[in-house]
Amino acid sequence: MYYIMNKDRIIAEFDYITNELGTAVPKLVSGSLPEIYGYTKLKSWLETRRNGKRRTDIARLLRNLGMTDIKSFIDISLGLTLTDTLWVTNKYCQKR
Repeated sequence: MYYIMNKDRIIAEFDYITNELGTAVPKLVSGSLPEIYGYTKLKSWLETRRNGKRRTDIARLLRNLGMTDIKSFIDISLGLTLTDTLWVTNKYCQKR
């Protein structure tokens, strides 16, 4: 299970399912993306977290770091960006 976080608060949960081609595809389990993203699909939103992928140097760097698909990219980078407070984790511990 993966959690979309806004700072330290869970706003949505998703998991990856394997389609008929054997590709991992994200599927929203609960919650939703913030309203500013409108009707953006989860997969599209996760892809936007990977800016610069069309630039050859960045694409090579991502490949060398083992970020060959969206799942590996999210697992390694947590989907962090400089433009908002959202991130993704597959581990969640409540603060005490």
